[in-house]
Amino acid sequence: MEKILSKCALVFLFILIVDSLKAQVIEVEDFEGGIFPPQGWNIQTGNFTQGSLPQSGINSCQNSQLVSLLGLGRAIITSKPFDMRGRAAQDSAFVRFWHINSSVITVGQQPINVFINDTNDITGAVQIGTVTPQLSYDSSNFVIPGSFNGPKNYLFFEITAPLLSLIPSIHFDNVSWATFPIVTADIKMYLEGPYDSGNMTNMLNTRGQLPVSQPYNNAPYNYNGSESVDSSFFTSHPDITDWVMIELRQHDTSSTFISRRAAFIRTNGKIVDLDGTSPVTFSDVTSGTYYVVIYHRNHLISMSSSGLVFNILTTSYDFTTGAGQFYGGDAKDLGGGAFGMYAGDPENDGNVNHQDLIEESIQQSSIQYNKADTNMDGEVDATDYEPTDSNIGKVATVPYIE
Repeated sequence: MEKILSKCALVFLFILIVDSLKAQVIEVEDFEGGIFPPQGWNIQTGNFTQGSLPQSGINSCQNSQLVSLLGLGRAIITSKPFDMRGRAAQDSAFVRFWHINSSVITVGQQPINVFINDTNDITGAVQIGTVTPQLSYDSSNFVIPGSFNGPKNYLFFEITAPLLSLIPSIHFDNVSWATFPIVTADIKMYLEGPYDSGNMTNMLNTRGQLPVSQPYNNAPYNYNGSESVDSSFFTSHPDITDWVMIELRQHDTSSTFISRRAAFIRTNGKIVDLDGTSPVTFSDVTSGTYYVVIYHRNHLISMSSSGLVFNILTTSYDFTTGAGQFYGGDAKDLGGGAFGMYAGDPENDGNVNHQDLIEESIQQSSIQYNKADTNMDGEVDATDYEPTDSNIGKVATVPYIE
């Protein structure tokens, strides 16, 4: 069963995790899911059966794969594809598995060769290691070359023998390997504060007030991400309206998040990565279904109305086309068929109330990057009261997660 660690796998999980300089996901196949081959795995040739060879202590592995070399004395099984797009040049990655030969007759004669390829074909695959199982359980650990950093990669386990063998004696189990998956979100959202007839203003940008580092490192967000740009970035990207934070949650009622990122929102509503143009990538997230949550420092939090499917393709979602795109239909009607996030929560408590108006009054005449600047024109003044006052009584339907 994938991602469920048996007693054997626990021994080497820590080794795999600490070998990476950035977030990685450890995939584990213990062959105990009741279906063989497991989902996504493929027997290319030979006879693989689900066997059992109980051992003592930490190596009490059950339902290991028992290989009988028939035909040409060669058996090959292929792993499911795995994503390495988030892998940086300095990131090391390994594959590890347990093995044993249960027959004194064939011991020392049947090696397991391990290959990797970016297609589901052993032809042209790169061999990353070989081991000849002995009469006791042992594990082998092989390096995945750094050149494998694409969306689909496959491991091949080839068991060979010099002569035809009718004795099923090679067992291997608890295959574990490091992956560096990413998912990509192409999201469009409008903020009510700076919205004006189909676009948002860029006044914070043109007035030089946008910070070069992400501003969500305080309560209630407490996000400690290191997202930043150089001092000339906003000059060369005048269409940046502000920073936002985008988050992935697994459930609509979840009190935890899968991942979060600070990013930019452009005047056309597109939320983009730190290059100012590309969709936002999450480098520590596997394919799955996630709700998309958008935070802004003086708008009410918003979430997608349903879970979105993320995989190796870019996932697109446009909040602006209707209230039905928002969780609970909780969207501000901006007119002209456009919808967005409610302005007026500089207190960041999930409620637009008179405390927010008081905060705007206290910050009156401030000319700087300020949460009380609700319409985001670069100055706190009477014009900031209007959007806040019009939304008094609005309460976010989506919980904040610190």
